Amino acid sequence: MYELRHRVVSLDDVLGLAPRDKCALGVGERALWAATEVSYDKAESFLAKFTCLAVSHGSIHRMAVEEGLRLLETDAREREAVLASGQGAGRCRTSMTSQKSISERATTPSI
Repeated sequence: MYELRHRVVSLDDVLGLAPRDKCALGVGERALWAATEVSYDKAESFLAKFTCLAVSHGSIHRMAVEEGLRLLETDAREREAVLASGQGAGRCRTSMTSQKSISERATTPSI
């Protein structure tokens, strides 16, 4: 808890963390960036050693799955907008095959 001028406020509220978030946006971004370069285990070690951030490999995996699903939803909305406007599907970033593959992997239990 953090005392703010005679009012006690949760530190999560001060930092702007949602109830289910375990880390601030910048920490999550760094963790996901590290995971694009090395494995989840190595990303965990890298963050601890070079940034003094403690994020477990399981948390990094969960964040990656959540971010992937968010990107799929965004792509689906963009695809629908393009198709509805009659401009064709050439502008979409992912194909239906890759969307299915990523969705199936996202529901697979993590390590």
